[in-house]
Amino acid sequence: MRSTKKRYVSYKISIKRTQSNVFATVSGLDGRVFKVFSTGNLGFKNTRKDTPYAAESVGKAAAKFVSRGKKSMRTAALVLQSPLDSRLKSVLQGIAFFRTFVRFISVTSTFSPAHNGCRPRKSRRV
Repeated sequence: MRSTKKRYVSYKISIKRTQSNVFATVSGLDGRVFKVFSTGNLGFKNTRKDTPYAAESVGKAAAKFVSRGKKSMRTAALVLQSPLDSRLKSVLQGIAFFRTFVRFISVTSTFSPAHNGCRPRKSRRV
């Protein structure tokens, strides 16, 4: 019996920025993860992972993965999981490089701002 491979036309690109790395996860709209890109995956090491150029190349790699295959137009939903700063803007520039092949149906941000954390311990009296 032949296995039928499900063809995806719509994707979800989730972008998360950590202190020294940028991750882009390409998944189907149903949640099935296809590929994870990071600056470390692409060959950037140490402090070079923290540059806007490395972040831009992560965006380009993710968008290139989505636009591969047939020449038909692909659609993607973009989810940002970090505050917008220069590195995240660079990722968006890298993705915009492939905007002729990928049409973005939505751009959402799931970042929650800091709430100053837990209450600190009482100060010690001497």
